[in-house]
Amino acid sequence: MRGSEPLPGADAEMVVTPMESGNFKVAVDVEHLAPPHRIAPGLSHYVVWVDEPNEEPRRLGHLPLDGEREAEMFGTTVASSFEVLVTAEHETDAFSPSDHVVLRQTVRMGS
Repeated sequence: MRGSEPLPGADAEMVVTPMESGNFKVAVDVEHLAPPHRIAPGLSHYVVWVDEPNEEPRRLGHLPLDGEREAEMFGTTVASSFEVLVTAEHETDAFSPSDHVVLRQTVRMGS
């Protein structure tokens, strides 16, 4: 994954693994992630989103930041072609991604 303008120093790894069910497991692991309030006042959480072509982005889960500025989360999706976004948010249960995108990665699994 690559850092966006607000956090170019963040190091992230994303692994997408096919599951027997036909779904895909998405694992996101980030280091050197600054606290969200450094991006903009009032931001307090990071959220991971799956953005499929011709669909609204879907919240994959909360990316909890620990005291060492590291975070990891796991989720699943049925999509085989999508973009993963990590955004800074006011709440963990945001309905749609904010404009504060800190990481993004495009995924295209073989068919």
